[in-house]
Amino acid sequence: MKRIVILADGTYPSSERTLKILRNADLLICCDGAAEKAISRGVIPDFIAGDMDSMPIELQREYSDIIRKSDCQDTNDLTKAVELAKSFNPAQVTILGATGRREDHTLGNISLLAEYAQECPFPVDMVTDHGRFFTINDSTSFDAVPGTAISFFTFDQSLRIKSKGLEYPLDEVIFDSLWKASLNIVSESKVSLEFSHPAIVLIFEAE
Repeated sequence: MKRIVILADGTYPSSERTLKILRNADLLICCDGAAEKAISRGVIPDFIAGDMDSMPIELQREYSDIIRKSDCQDTNDLTKAVELAKSFNPAQVTILGATGRREDHTLGNISLLAEYAQECPFPVDMVTDHGRFFTINDSTSFDAVPGTAISFFTFDQSLRIKSKGLEYPLDEVIFDSLWKASLNIVSESKVSLEFSHPAIVLIFEAE
């Protein structure tokens, strides 16, 4: 299976980019709180994951055949959906609707990308109406569009990064605060990053 899309219970996608991803999913998993919003728009998921505390009883009855309920309270509904996605061995998982609405949910969902980077054998990214979050864990290069706003976040204060293709090189950055490598700008068509050692880095590319 190529790409699984997970729809979380944040702000429903509205940009051309996110709606196209939603339409073109090879398999769509909705978190229980997002299912009602999707169904009301004529988007029927392949599966609904979560503890079902946010899904109306009548919809639970109607769509019982595609519900995969988990009562575990050690994980949130987004992680329950990612765990379900693992069983299909996808090439990629893209998360939509993970931001907006309550800020604590937004921060929690974004932070989970670092966890997924360690636990999932496939790439997991998060696309919003304003851009894309993805993770890397070692030196790499990737294509980018010059002029794009880009930010880098890590909790590893000992990490040092040498960069090419950015308006503001990361070579002297000490990652002792999350804002330190934010609000950069892509200056070339390829961004190259050389890590001092493997570490999880979260990247946001603005739309």
